[in-house]
Amino acid sequence: HAFGLVLDLLLLSLHGDMIVRDSESGRNIHSILDYFANYEINHFSSVPILFEKLLGTASGKEKILSLHSGIIGGASITRILEEHLQGSNLRVGYGQTEASPGICLGEKGVFFQNYIGLPLGCDVFLREDSELCFKGMNSFYGYWLSDSIQKHFREDWVATGDYVLEKEDKFFFSGRKDFSFKLSNGIFIRPELIETEIKLKISSIRECMIFFRDSLILLYVSENKEIETELLNFLNQKFRNQSYKFILISEKDWIYTAKGETNRKEMIHLSLG
Repeated sequence: HAFGLVLDLLLLSLHGDMIVRDSESGRNIHSILDYFANYEINHFSSVPILFEKLLGTASGKEKILSLHSGIIGGASITRILEEHLQGSNLRVGYGQTEASPGICLGEKGVFFQNYIGLPLGCDVFLREDSELCFKGMNSFYGYWLSDSIQKHFREDWVATGDYVLEKEDKFFFSGRKDFSFKLSNGIFIRPELIETEIKLKISSIRECMIFFRDSLILLYVSENKEIETELLNFLNQKFRNQSYKFILISEKDWIYTAKGETNRKEMIHLSLG
């Protein structure tokens, strides 16, 4: 894949480094801890959820904080990573396969929830609806079809499908364009932006997800089972004349994609089923 090839395999090969690849592709945390124990690993790149799991073990946390370098990308930076990785030697990375694969890179040791870094090797701009677009030498050559290449011209802007906010010259992910929806009263909702606000304001919320089916449905993970009043007050400040349905999900039943993002399609199916 473009991420592993460009960010790790190619660069480390040029440096003449030893490359250690996990045979279980990050699915077994104990396997990775064994590699850490048996090899002098000083660079490590992966997705946020795997870093969270490693930080949850004493030896994993010690190793992560001793790394010389590494990139965390593929999904949103969480509050846990913000708390533990400030000042580390790691960086936030953001990009797409069409960007070979980098668009933004964070400064060493700078972590904020949903932070994606600063543009590198390309030009970017935000459309009126805040969708991030890019162009530059990192832009892809074209799409491979069954019998030809559909060429892309590097001077043309590429729409990422991601909503991004710019705050104090920094860029923050705020949601996917294809996850957005409108309420019955016409209000446009970017669910991931609301979900981030909930997790920032209500510390006992571990995970949450919003979608709309006749009413606004909020799925959430929390140790506090008496939190619905606080959630209701928060949502009433955001939206008026809406009905809400709250569904408490156990942490073990929350479904993630391989990148560590909430699997929205499967979570909707779980909650409605």
